Amino acid sequence: MLTVYSSDHQLHCGVELKDGAITDSFENPLRAETVRAAGLGDVIGPKPFGRANYAAAHSARYVDFLAGARDEWTATGRTCQALPLVWPVRAMPAADYRGVIGETSFTPHGDLKHGAMSVFTYKSGKKALLDIVKM
Repeated sequence: MLTVYSSDHQLHCGVELKDGAITDSFENPLRAETVRAAGLGDVIGPKPFGRANYAAAHSARYVDFLAGARDEWTATGRTCQALPLVWPVRAMPAADYRGVIGETSFTPHGDLKHGAMSVFTYKSGKKALLDIVKM
C-alpha cells in the first residue's frame, strides 16, 4: 500500500455533525498518524496539483466556488468552523447570504434526468443549478 502523508494533516482537526451532535471529525490527524505508523508500505509526500487537475473533474464555476469558499466564509465575520454539510436546511437565508454553509447542496436522489449528481448554488435567495457531475 502506498501512503501519501504530510505534516499538514495536523492542520485538519475539525468537527462534524453526526447523529444530531457535534463530534470530533472522523478524518483527523490521529487517523493519518495511525495509517502511517502501521507500516503498510511506502510513505511519500504529496505532489502539488494545479487548477487544471481540478477543472478536469469539475466545472470551472464549481472550482471557483471551492477556491473562494473559505474567504467568503471568513468575510461574513463568523469565527466558528464552517461545517461541510451536504444537506443544508430547506429555508435558505435572504439574498445577502454569503456563508459557505448552504452555498452548495446536492440532491439526495441524484439527477435522474442527467444520470448524475446535481450541484446547486443559492444566489440572490434563489436556487440555481451550479454543475452536473457525471457519475
